[in-house]
Parts: sequence; C-alpha cells; structure tokens
Amino acid sequence: MGLAERLRSEGVDCNIDQYELSPPEGWPRWMINEIQNSDFVLVACTENYYRRFRGHEKQGKGLGAQWEGFVVTQDLFDNAGNNRKFIPILFSDGDARFIPEILRSATHYRVDRDDGYEDLYRRVTEQPRVKKPPLGPRRVFDTALATPARSAETSTGPDVEMRSERSDVPDLVLVYRDENGFAFLPSSRVELGEELLLELLPDDARKSAFLADLGGSTFPHDIAVAYRNKAIPGRITRAVTSHQNGRELWQARLKVGKTNYSLFHDFNFNGYTPEDIADLRARRILLNEQPRFPRGGGRLDDGMVESMITGNDGIIREVRSPLPRLFVEFGDNPEYFLEASRLMCVLYLILTRTVEHVFQLDLSMGRDDTVKVRFEGQRSPRYANVDPHTIKFEGVCNLK
Repeated sequence: MGLAERLRSEGVDCNIDQYELSPPEGWPRWMINEIQNSDFVLVACTENYYRRFRGHEKQGKGLGAQWEGFVVTQDLFDNAGNNRKFIPILFSDGDARFIPEILRSATHYRVDRDDGYEDLYRRVTEQPRVKKPPLGPRRVFDTALATPARSAETSTGPDVEMRSERSDVPDLVLVYRDENGFAFLPSSRVELGEELLLELLPDDARKSAFLADLGGSTFPHDIAVAYRNKAIPGRITRAVTSHQNGRELWQARLKVGKTNYSLFHDFNFNGYTPEDIADLRARRILLNEQPRFPRGGGRLDDGMVESMITGNDGIIREVRSPLPRLFVEFGDNPEYFLEASRLMCVLYLILTRTVEHVFQLDLSMGRDDTVKVRFEGQRSPRYANVDPHTIKFEGVCNLK
C-alpha cells in the first residue's frame, strides 16, 4: 500500500484491491477489467506471491494471486509473449528468484531503493533518462538516372500518360468514432502499412463537419476505419483539408492501433468456449438473433452469457446488430443501405474480436423488410497446433 500511495501522491493513478470494498461486478471480473484497462500492471514478486502465481499454494488459500497469475499468463500467451504491460517489482535482496518465469525477461525494479523507485517512476510516466534524438534529414547524392527500355508488351505509345493503377481502392469507406458519430464517404485512396493513409471526398456539409471535428488540432479521437473486408482501429496523427477542381479532399494519417476487447471473452465458462460466444455474437450482429439458452447442463445463467455476447471495452461499447438502425436511415435507397450495412458489419465483427478475417459477407434485400445474409469468417488462432475457428452461416435478418 505504501508504494501505491507514494505513486498516487506523485501523479500516477495507481489502484489496488485494498481501495475497493466489494466491486459490484465481483472480484474476478474486477481484476480482469483492471488489468485490461491499465497501462501498466506492477507485479510484486515475493515468495508467497510466486507460490500462488504458480498454483502451488494450499487449496483455498491465496486465490486472488492464483487468479491473477492465470490472467497474466493468458494475456502474454495471447500476445505471443510480447510484454508491454507487466512490470516485476522487488522489495528486498534475493527476491529476483521469485519473479515468475514468464516475466523474467522483463526489466525489474527494486522499489525499496530511491534509484530503483525513480527508474520505475520514469518508466510509468514515460520519462526515460536518455531521450532518443530526432531523426535528421537523409543525405542525398547525385545519381545518374537511366531510362528503362519499354518492351512491346508494356509500351503505351508516346502520347499516353503512364499512371499507377489503384484497382484495390474501395469506393466507400466507413469512418467510425462511436455509435452516434460515423460517416460513409467516397474515397480516392486507402493505403495500409505501418500507418493508414486515407484520402476521402466528403459529399455533403455534414460529412465535412464530421471530418473537421476529427481533424482538430489536438486529434482527440480514437476512431476506426472499415473498407472492403477490413476494419482498422487507429488514432489520427495528421489531417489536412484541401480543395481540388471544386471538390473537397480530406487527407489523414492514422497510427494503427490494436483491436481492444475484454480479456473476459477469452475464457471458458461452464461449457461455453470463446468460439461458442463468438458464434453467438456473429449471429447477433448479422441476424439480430437472440440466443436460445439451454436449461440445465451446467451452463452459465442467461444474464452472464448475454453479457459475454454484448459486452466490449473498445470503441464499440455494446454489441448489437447495426442493420435495423441503418435501415431507418438509408432504407429508401436499398443499394446504398446494403453497401453501408456491409461496412458497418465488417467493422463490428472485427473490432469486437468476433473474427480476425472476413472471407465472405453477402447482403441482399429479401421480402417484407428483411436482409438475406451469407457469411464466413475466421477467428484468430488460440493455439499454434490447432486450426483457427471458422464461423459460417446463412440466415435472414428482420429489420423491423
């Protein structure tokens, strides 16, 4: 507690279980949510903690540390061992041997010493002792340029301009801030690498205003972009508006982020696997389907399963079908409605971690205000020796 109080007194929002009396969501879920939402997790490595982390404690004793050990191990497993969050801390000589094996490659800190505490404080407040200097301009040397010969197959003739083809550029892009702030915009360029490059052509004043809010001087918004079968979360680092040939052009660069979701969705619970929940979530998004919960059989109660289907900690706060709402807005233009709905469904499916890849998503209008759906997608692999789970189904979504 002394370390937590010192960090809080010096501006670090440090939280520990002793500050909570009884969280309404229960201790296991509280712990999962705290780990998920924290920038860093300090792991106090003592003999008792190590024994409980490894699951070697006597039955019924130290359950909190055992559960935390499971959650930490699962998180590192899901991220292929990449550790950007968990920091081992020590309180005395000899405690290094009590660092859990999966954390021993990380830098640890002796917080009982002033220099060790300072190093930790610098780490969590992003104040390194040595700052990397900015990258200078690259030297440019004179180089003789050779003109490549044209072959008969590629020659376009002397009067034809050579242009790069952009056959992979989508016609429509979804820019999504939250459920009350999104827009479908024509695009002239979408390029994904270390950054996401966007060139969008807003075609009415509302869309121009929406983009202007996103491209303010402070770039405050985490957003997501959906096009074709992809959905990319990110944060705007640069945005410029210009006008060409009487038309507005909005250009932006986004730092690509990670798909955020609750660790709670990657555990087995009383017979429901993560794949079971993903199947139910996909059917909720695409078919607006409510699951038929079985009675008995040792499965979770209806409310818990429902929270696993709909709960999410990312940009999408509640998982539900976007189709009925979009039909109210765009139903008078069926072709546009289907194109917009497809992009929104791709965004929901990927950002909620229902699937990692969308292989097929065909939407077509049915009778009596319905949409016919044909879908196939693949989840990210959970184990190296097991094929990733595929979700595939056809169905009908009622829009009213």
